[in-house]
Amino acid sequence: MTFPMDLDLLPDMQGHFDLERAITHTESLWEQLLTKQAIPQLDLRPMILNSWQRCLDLEINPYRHIPPQLSLKEIQNRLQASKEYLDVIQPIVANMERIADLSRFIMAFADREGFLLMIYGNRQLKREMDKLNSQVGSNMSERYAGTNAIGVALATGQPSQVFHAEHFCRGLHNYSCIAIPIRDPFSQELIGVLDFVSRVENHQPHIFGMAIQMGRSIELEIYREKKEREDLFRALTLDHMGDGIIILDDNDRICQVNLKALDYLNLERKSILNKRFQDLDILSEWKDPEEPFWLAQGHDTELFLKRRRLVHQQRLIGSLIFLEPKKKVSKQFPIFQSPFIQRPIGRSPTFRHVLQVAEHAAQFNSNILVSGETGTGKEILAHYIHEKSQRRNKPFVVLNCGSIPRELLGSELFGYKAGAFTGASKKGHISKFELANGGTLLLDEISEMPMESQVYLLRVIEEKVFTPLGGTQQIPIDVRIIAISNKDLFQEVKADRFRSDLFFRLNVVHINMPTLKERKEDIPLLVEHFIEILSQALFKKVDGISPSALDALMAYEWPGNVRELKNTLEQAIVICPGETIIWEALPEQIRNGGAIPAHLSEKDRERYLHFIRAYQESKGNITKLAKLLNVSRPTVYAWRKKLGLN
Repeated sequence: MTFPMDLDLLPDMQGHFDLERAITHTESLWEQLLTKQAIPQLDLRPMILNSWQRCLDLEINPYRHIPPQLSLKEIQNRLQASKEYLDVIQPIVANMERIADLSRFIMAFADREGFLLMIYGNRQLKREMDKLNSQVGSNMSERYAGTNAIGVALATGQPSQVFHAEHFCRGLHNYSCIAIPIRDPFSQELIGVLDFVSRVENHQPHIFGMAIQMGRSIELEIYREKKEREDLFRALTLDHMGDGIIILDDNDRICQVNLKALDYLNLERKSILNKRFQDLDILSEWKDPEEPFWLAQGHDTELFLKRRRLVHQQRLIGSLIFLEPKKKVSKQFPIFQSPFIQRPIGRSPTFRHVLQVAEHAAQFNSNILVSGETGTGKEILAHYIHEKSQRRNKPFVVLNCGSIPRELLGSELFGYKAGAFTGASKKGHISKFELANGGTLLLDEISEMPMESQVYLLRVIEEKVFTPLGGTQQIPIDVRIIAISNKDLFQEVKADRFRSDLFFRLNVVHINMPTLKERKEDIPLLVEHFIEILSQALFKKVDGISPSALDALMAYEWPGNVRELKNTLEQAIVICPGETIIWEALPEQIRNGGAIPAHLSEKDRERYLHFIRAYQESKGNITKLAKLLNVSRPTVYAWRKKLGLN
């Protein structure tokens, strides 16, 4: 890090620094600016003079310092976008916090657009900055905050110091600040600005030198981290020269790709480098990168892709994607392997009854119909039944009837012989029944199956044999069918959208999955389970949830059921600042799900959510409610009135 330095850069470089004189001098210059509507050019340092001129051009109000503030979600997005650099900057700055606290200054980092992303140091000074709207998420560029060290450093690309009334906005006149630009040592692009702020009476000339040194240390550490990672990626590429390899950074951006991978995907290097791999059209169907993916390549081969996360010195630094062409022998189908898929979670009476029916049904070969709203866990229960049955060591094959075009569903379900129709593979196509033979065939979204396919399925169920399209020989099968639907199939039958005879064949054992709203007492157990598996998958230590956050989850109606709960917790784990999920980390619709009155204090808000949770458990019975809350009946009535629950 080298900067062209000029003796006019700092007020205290002109010999002995007289604090009172400097304060009086800068105040008089600022007063001249306002009273004469002209910049006193001869007495101002060039860097400040140019900044004041920019502020006048931008029509900044010197008496109004209200920079725009990001929402919590926007802050998290910016933190994620700068994560690669913040992982280096944060430990260095945090290591200086004790010194900053004792020396009565704060250190902050703003991104290249001027948004503050972290603040460390003296607590009293941080509170003062909060009152001045200078907090995490605030924009301190000149356009919004007038002349200040961050804004000047961003505008000039050079270190800056702004003292007292050199700040264009009156609200910042009691402060002295120093800002050091931080650049990527490889590309020289501006990453952001390191900022040091103190009150003018605590101004210390040596801070500028310390700030320059910290900036240099940060850039050297960024260089070391990037160089180490590049060397590791290069070594991995050499180790797997025989494979197709795509290397992603920790933001899932493609940073390296070898020639074999480009050849397999039929892409050019420049078209994919620095793009998020999820944004590639060719991989748009890869919905869950934690699971392997098959990409069709002509009639004879498929491309097999799998992902391996890269952890170096206990930190996630990126991922490897391996690409391998394979002969198309038989198509691979989704088999549930995730740890939470195989174990339905719940202890509520309603859910225990579902599990009991499922376990009994698993011991027989009868067909099963599982119905319920989207996200209730129908697929999880189907796999659980398979694992509890004598077929557990046999195939478990999934066919989603709603995701396959109507004209192709028959060929997917029953297979076809070579040359069965125009465009058919010369080698034919194996049926789902053959793939699942001896095991379980899961028919997902069975209500979407076309009527013409329902006729053939009914015949296979009745006769236990089928004939591939274009074939003449019947093939015997031994398959247990589990059908699942988020629609009421009986109502579909009444509306002539589903065959009644097929419905009765499938509905031998019927299991209706309860909604999450109907088994809210299972939410704490589900939360504990999801926190455990998601924190491991996200490589982030989170081991609990605050009472107010849990109460908010209990008060919410969960239209998306268990799936929505899982997605909510994943988001909360990503954005929560510590090791415990807090109320503020939950999505807005869930924080507002209990219709919490805005005027309530933090203490009363927690009491409100606790009251709502107990009210639901007691079904409104005052005696039970008082017992659950461990208070008297008059206290319950008093709380209802205070909390606006009459």
